[in-house]
Amino acid sequence: MRNKFALFVFMMALGFSACKKENDSACEGGNLCFTLNGEEISVTAERRELPNGRYRLYWEETSGAVYKNIEIDIYGNTPAEYTFTDNAGTNGDAAFQYFVNNGGTATNYVGVSGTLALSSVDGGEWSGTFSGTVNDGSNSFELSNGKFSNVPLE
Repeated sequence: MRNKFALFVFMMALGFSACKKENDSACEGGNLCFTLNGEEISVTAERRELPNGRYRLYWEETSGAVYKNIEIDIYGNTPAEYTFTDNAGTNGDAAFQYFVNNGGTATNYVGVSGTLALSSVDGGEWSGTFSGTVNDGSNSFELSNGKFSNVPLE
């Protein structure tokens, strides 16, 4: 009886440990997240298929005088590493943009360097990671801890 109880406790601990690891890889409250200049951002994005081999991870929010959106363009659809550039447009490129308008004060963060690793396109849902440097027109900021998981096609 004691062995069965010990086995039960071990299995429960193993189960909780597996759940913890699974949750560590997910974004808090969404399927796309990143840290920009120390601020953690997490949203629920969708994927759009655009002309000329371009795919977009997209999210937007509107509330009164506040508007925010994220656009991450990927020029390709196979698991690979893509390079962030502010003039993306060819296969192997990626582009990052995070726009925030808080009641008339607008900031547009544009990726100028870095990489996006598209790791999975299974079942039409895309997953991967990204990091780099963004610029708001005046200053550069670190873009870190970027990840997206199971982003579906709209």
